[in-house]
Amino acid sequence: MKTDVDTCLKDIADWYIKNRREITPPELRPILEKHCESEAEVEKFLKFLETEPGQLRFKTLLRERKEEYGTCYEDAWRFLIKQEEGELVHGTVWSEGGERTVKHAWVELPTGYVWEPQTGDYYPAMLFQQLFIPLDEHRYTVEEAAIMAARTGNHGPWTEEEKIQVLSREHHSMGLTPEQTESLLEEGIVV
Repeated sequence: MKTDVDTCLKDIADWYIKNRREITPPELRPILEKHCESEAEVEKFLKFLETEPGQLRFKTLLRERKEEYGTCYEDAWRFLIKQEEGELVHGTVWSEGGERTVKHAWVELPTGYVWEPQTGDYYPAMLFQQLFIPLDEHRYTVEEAAIMAARTGNHGPWTEEEKIQVLSREHHSMGLTPEQTESLLEEGIVV
């Protein structure tokens, strides 16, 4: 099998984390096809996933990916929607020990402060820059974040395909007001 097993399993684990439910065969197949060179490799990989070593390897990667993502995306999204102002930022920051970068989300407020979801603290923007050395990957307005969550069913991080599809001009023109967003939250549509 020429497939990069760990990369493929990480993509499947990321799918689980984002969607919070079992993956169906039609949803799994495109992920496998992206990593496998042939239909025969896809079938081998499916059989591998059914074995005990395959399940163990997948569960280990899933646990590692969950630890990597934490709840910062959901927490930052909820804070932004509640505040009704600022920008949701997805990017990377340096880990506590400073040994590596980790994917993260935070909210930049028009007051010049940053709300950091792991600590729940407000930081002046310059101090946040110094402490966390953030690298922005994408920014969302309140409206864009509400639309992304409503249309994808998750709080991020969102793929490039999702961003293009959901935030395209034709979709974006159907923006949500804060009242519509609140209504969606009350109805349980945006989790």
